[in-house]
Amino acid sequence: MRKSTEYHKTPDLDHSLNQSLSLTFLEDRPNFENASKDQLRAHFQEWAQRAYYAENPRPFKEFNPDLATAPRYRYFILINEKSLQSLLYDTESGPRLKGLQNNGYINFVDGWWKSLREQYATSQDPDLREEIDEQLAHGYQSIEGCAEENTGWTMLHRLDISVDFYHYTSGFVEDVWPLYYQRPPGIALW
Repeated sequence: MRKSTEYHKTPDLDHSLNQSLSLTFLEDRPNFENASKDQLRAHFQEWAQRAYYAENPRPFKEFNPDLATAPRYRYFILINEKSLQSLLYDTESGPRLKGLQNNGYINFVDGWWKSLREQYATSQDPDLREEIDEQLAHGYQSIEGCAEENTGWTMLHRLDISVDFYHYTSGFVEDVWPLYYQRPPGIALW
């Protein structure tokens, strides 16, 4: 990201962005190494709520993950062994994307995603029930126990980890996610 801001040669903006776009790295091998995405989401949700109030001492409104327009409080990047290897080496993690040298990727996870079944359990919305039936009829292969099209995470191509990507993910859950989402093992290229 820092290289991207330097490339655009806007010193005042660069300084401001570099001051405010700090990345937070959480490494906790005993808890994270073999954790499912749902377990990681639970850790992320606790962190996001604490961070929101710590970083916004006088927030405009109470924290609401459905309205979390700052990607920092909505999404997280997961680099596991497989994605790390894809970044370090020219491995085949799926069909090669046309014109690209390798398919290095990171796992981009919606930290507040809920499956259609979870949503239905709390809302009893008949439209959700219909959508669940359609998804089951499609016969998606189960990924980490999810047989829906949207698994709540995607494999994002390494070239898309940028300031532009951060900007595009601001408040895009319903609007942009379906346009760019690729069900794993497909690699999303924004």
